[in-house]
Amino acid sequence: MRQADWFFDVISPYAYLQFHQLHRLPDDVEVRFRPVLFAGLLNHWGQLGPAEIEAKKRHTFLLTRWRAQKLVLPFK
Repeated sequence: MRQADWFFDVISPYAYLQFHQLHRLPDDVEVRFRPVLFAGLLNHWGQLGPAEIEAKKRHTFLLTRWRAQKLVLPFK
């Protein structure tokens, strides 16, 4: 069986969207869940997260809401 590591942050809207697409992988792929703290990575490198920059925050929300609508997923 093939394996795929999926690195994700549980508070990420992108992770939410990706999670609901994992079923599309071939049956012979085992997904190994690898939670990460994205904020920790950002802090390590001295970067701000998308939620801390108003334009990125808005863009992230609009893009993920649009993508959720395309996937027919509930999204707030």
